Amino acid sequence: MATFVLVHGAWHGGWCWQRVRDRLTELGNGRHTVYTPTLSGLAERRHLIRYPIDLNTHVTDIVNLITWEDLHDVVLCGHSFGGLVVTGAADALGDRIGALVYLDAFVPEDGDTGASVGRIPPPEGVLVPSPPAAFFGLSGAAAEWVETRLTPHPAATTTTPLRLRGNCRAARTYALATGWPGLDALRDCYARAAADPTWMTRKIDGSHDLMVDRPDDVADLLLEAAASVSSARQRADRLG
Repeated sequence: MATFVLVHGAWHGGWCWQRVRDRLTELGNGRHTVYTPTLSGLAERRHLIRYPIDLNTHVTDIVNLITWEDLHDVVLCGHSFGGLVVTGAADALGDRIGALVYLDAFVPEDGDTGASVGRIPPPEGVLVPSPPAAFFGLSGAAAEWVETRLTPHPAATTTTPLRLRGNCRAARTYALATGWPGLDALRDCYARAAADPTWMTRKIDGSHDLMVDRPDDVADLLLEAAASVSSARQRADRLG
């Protein structure tokens, strides 16, 4: 049995993982545990935008979920902006995280902000309006499904510096989406990961929202990461 926590990107919510969650449940015959939290201020939690929300809030959303549910050996996956969130959460949680998966996501370093790692100007105002689903490379029914669910994103989450202490040494995977025009910042994240022998890298021919149009491929990727966690745990058990 594996435990997955799947973190969405900007403008999205936990809803975007429905197809991946269903596939993981099916492949695991109901034995896998899959959490798809929605970050504060978005989707069904958009009413919380009345409160100050920054990147630390989103990191705390995930830290609290994993802590209160008492989860261990977690496969923690972040999509797009969610790469900042899972990096911060993994750094805070340390050994609770078994594997980190970046799904066409930003990979920040200490002191980075969403704006700096994404190479965009810091946004003005409280909310960043959502783009059309076509921006993510989606079309047809998938685009319609996503577009009706996107919500404005809390702007302060993109300007908060991420502070890291180097506490997480989990195995890391980067999956690059190759079926859309892409962003230079994401391609650079993939290139750095591919050049590092401690990372596993994959390419998936799909839109930026791989969890929407390539759920089977994403589920397989996550199960591969989970297998590495299981192998590492077995080795540790043998060593006493």
